[in-house]
Amino acid sequence: MNTPSLSTFLSRRRAATALASLLLCSVVPSAMADSDYPNKPIKLIIGYPPGGSVDQTGRIVGEALARRLKGTIVIENLGGAAGTIAAQKVVNSPADGYTVMVGSSNELVATGLVNKAQKYDAQRDMTPIGLIATAPVLLVAGPKVNVKTLAEFVDAVKRNPGKFSYGSSGVGSTLHFAGELIKQRAGLFMSHIPYRGVAPLTNDLAGGASNSRLCQPRQRFPSCKAAGSPRWA
Repeated sequence: MNTPSLSTFLSRRRAATALASLLLCSVVPSAMADSDYPNKPIKLIIGYPPGGSVDQTGRIVGEALARRLKGTIVIENLGGAAGTIAAQKVVNSPADGYTVMVGSSNELVATGLVNKAQKYDAQRDMTPIGLIATAPVLLVAGPKVNVKTLAEFVDAVKRNPGKFSYGSSGVGSTLHFAGELIKQRAGLFMSHIPYRGVAPLTNDLAGGASNSRLCQPRQRFPSCKAAGSPRWA
């Protein structure tokens, strides 16, 4: 039986492994059914620093919620540990509907599969409000890596074992899984570098500390300009 190519494999599996989903969720938001809801500001927690795809989407959602609910939405960015720090804060908050979160498939699904120390169970401890976005995952090579296609990138890594690395939004994140999937299917040896957010990752990519990164399309244009036009595979 022939083994499918890396690009074919990713195309077939992208709905399951190469899509990052964003979900608006809370802890038992029963108060939302009250006629006078909201009667105080709603805290919208985003588990990543400003500038990333989750942050950008979350701010758009926050503005829409403020208009629809005719209330005040207070954005709080709480980055780190692939979104789990923010998720834990939401779980620990009162179940009154005034603390909501724009979460990703990282902290709501993926991290629970690899992090035994994670205290919360998203399925048990959080209530989903709605799916608000999905995004494909892109592999980006830094400006110092002279490749134009995925095949050229794979060839470059194989010719230089141990000299390539890729950055992601954290251990156990969807982007981390995507990177490991690429390594496994293509037979590559690359080290993984987890980051707290887009800005430090972009800086390292531009400076050559990291050869490549996994990201969502919303991160593409600002990162592309900051990193000296990296190449997109």
